[in-house]
Amino acid sequence: AGIPKISHKKINVYPNPSSGQFIVTAEGAFTLEIIDITGKIINSVNFIENTEVNITNAGVYFLRFSNDQGTYTEKVIVQ
Repeated sequence: AGIPKISHKKINVYPNPSSGQFIVTAEGAFTLEIIDITGKIINSVNFIENTEVNITNAGVYFLRFSNDQGTYTEKVIVQ
């Protein structure tokens, strides 16, 4: 019962907080959803291994990573 979780050791998001530019490194392929504080999905992308994420407006966001192994959510802050 429940949603399987992806190990946080496989995903790294930095710097956090930032001015809106984050580097994401991960082992494997993921769907990445950028979600605002109200729960609205701002963007969704598929990526493998490494990518750069840009968020233009200041605030608190959640990066939700998912694949066939489960999900992982990381909170990020844009200053």
